[in-house]
Amino acid sequence: MALFPHLFIALTNNVWHWAKKVNPFVNIVTISNGVDTSSFRPLKSTIKTKLEKPIYLGVGSISKQKNWGSLIQAVSRLKRGSVLLIGRGPDENFIDTKGFNLLGLNRYQRIPKVPHSQLVNYYNLCQVFSMPSDHSEGQGIVYLEAMACNKPIVATSDPQRAATIQNGGILIDPEDVDKYTKTLYYASAYNWGNTPRKVALQTSWDKVVLQFVKTVNKIIS
Repeated sequence: MALFPHLFIALTNNVWHWAKKVNPFVNIVTISNGVDTSSFRPLKSTIKTKLEKPIYLGVGSISKQKNWGSLIQAVSRLKRGSVLLIGRGPDENFIDTKGFNLLGLNRYQRIPKVPHSQLVNYYNLCQVFSMPSDHSEGQGIVYLEAMACNKPIVATSDPQRAATIQNGGILIDPEDVDKYTKTLYYASAYNWGNTPRKVALQTSWDKVVLQFVKTVNKIIS
């Protein structure tokens, strides 16, 4: 912003307001991250697993920023259900130890890496997607990918998550483990219809690309 770019693209409206305060003289537009809703869609998963259902899926780096320990602790208070994490990172040994200690082999699994083209099968395997990141997290494309597969989200309550998830999930304080636990159960039991998918379709790549084209044309004209 200090370099006075021709254009600053904010992913959400709250980032737009932040940027406007930092430098009110720069041209700022809001364009969300996009998601390929033709690749990420509801389908029958080909993944075989012995994890106890409902499965609560998280995808991302295994780091303190993501707060995976809160997800594990919340699910451990449920009578049924498992945590499936996909990712690697500096805290993987700590998180794996916590997962196996609190949930056991039948209720916890971490897969270090999955090809991006295969993630759709894991989104469709789960009942709920949850990534309780701290407030430094950006918009989070994985939320859009999960919702494109029509999976409800349980995530940290802040303006960025609210703008992204809308009514495709529920926002919580991951430090309030009791509330987090109850919300995960509710999200897995509630009939969401096609609501998460409808939210994701608002940011499908065909719509986002048109926004970029329109914005760039304004700059060069």
